[in-house]
This record gives sequence, C-alpha cells and structure tokens, in this order.
Amino acid sequence: MEEFDVQQSQIAAEPERQTISIAEIEQENKTKNENNPKIINFELSDGKKVEMDLTKANGKLLMKARLQQDKTQGVSLSVFILSLLCTFNGSRLSPDEILDLDLDDVLLLETVYTTKKKPLAALEY
Repeated sequence: MEEFDVQQSQIAAEPERQTISIAEIEQENKTKNENNPKIINFELSDGKKVEMDLTKANGKLLMKARLQQDKTQGVSLSVFILSLLCTFNGSRLSPDEILDLDLDDVLLLETVYTTKKKPLAALEY
C-alpha cells in the first residue's frame, strides 16, 4: 500500500458553519408573514393563536378536502379546508377539533377565510 505525505496546508479548510438560533428563525418567519398578505395571524377567544396560510388555498387543497369529507359524514367542506389552512398555537387541529371550538371562533375562522382579511376585533400577536 502506498503512503501519502499530506501536509496540513494541503487539506482544504472546512467552511465556517453559521449558527442560527431558533429565535432568529422565528423572527424571520414572522417578518415574512407580516409582509405576506396571504398569511393572516389572529387570536381566538380562548387565546389560541391562529395562523391562516392562504398561500395553500388552491384547487389541490379543495380536492384533498373533498376526499376527506367523503370519508366522514356531517362535517362541512369549509371546516375541512380550515383544518388544512390553519395552525392553532403552531399545531393543526382536525375538523372535529375545530367543531369543538366555541361557536363564535368557528364563525370567526369562516369569516376570515371568506373575506381574506384579518378581523378588526381580533387581537394580533
């Protein structure tokens, strides 16, 4: 076997790794969201923070919601769409969990989706 005489200067230096904190990532995402009118942030009456991402609202989402709706009975298409577009405190809720929310909050979710605007009475976070 052949031996190689390699000097330290011949070895390519590893590029310096940049570290980014979670807080920096969250701030960057918040800034992107604030500048994107299709991402709407508001709070429900129980304090849950909602992010409605309307950038995902397209025909594929509608077909996905219809397929899910066909598997269950009694849940409206709009609630399935809301379950696909919204996160609540960073997590998704199932359509049944959305229906378990306070009536005013369910109506608020549907209104925000329909008007594509942040509700005036909703609190920003």
